[in-house]
Amino acid sequence: YVVGTVVAFMTAFYTFRMIFMTFWGEWRGPRAVWDHIHESGPTMVAPLVILAVPTVLAGLVLGIPPEGGVIHGWLEEVFHDAEEAGILPGSIFAEGHHGFELIGLGGLLLLIGAAVAAAGIWLAHRWYVQRPESAGRFVERIPFGLGPGMYRASVNKYYVDDIYQLVWSRGGVLVSNALWWFDAKVIDGAVNGAGWMARAIGGGLRKSQTGRVENYGLGIAAGLVVVLIMFATVAR
Repeated sequence: YVVGTVVAFMTAFYTFRMIFMTFWGEWRGPRAVWDHIHESGPTMVAPLVILAVPTVLAGLVLGIPPEGGVIHGWLEEVFHDAEEAGILPGSIFAEGHHGFELIGLGGLLLLIGAAVAAAGIWLAHRWYVQRPESAGRFVERIPFGLGPGMYRASVNKYYVDDIYQLVWSRGGVLVSNALWWFDAKVIDGAVNGAGWMARAIGGGLRKSQTGRVENYGLGIAAGLVVVLIMFATVAR
């Protein structure tokens, strides 16, 4: 729950930071772009409105009453199976669980979540609308001089894209080049080398086939001499 609460604060903060930096304050882009900015036409706005209305209201309408609405009934079997499999604690579906109560733990957790989100929105408005210099001062006041480094890491998305580019993109290229070299030089080299060797041996033997009887007779005589020498050597 603590992690979820921290994430709720961060989500509210950076979402409204994006909104405030985009739609509040002075224009930060080039003048040429400002002169061409215009509202989208009906073909763009109408589908967005049609999608936005159920997006905002569907969860509220289908979720009333809490833990007893259409959404809860639709997901109840899924959560029940998860509880039986040991994924969820049994206390969620334990006997005596009477659902959401505004005056109680459920309401308290709801108020804490809403307050944390509101705090994130307020901080984003204060830093990027009321006092734009506050964010820079806060970064400078971080102990041990870690502020600028943390800011750069955040701006660069914690270097996830750079690591991905280095490990997977460039690494993949290096691996593919190494495999290509091995295939072209070693595999193809072995196959081509065997072919070259067979051709060289065949070319050498071809020269011994002259088609002349005297040459063949000389070869037979030389072979007999070699055989006689071998027998004589073995007989000794």
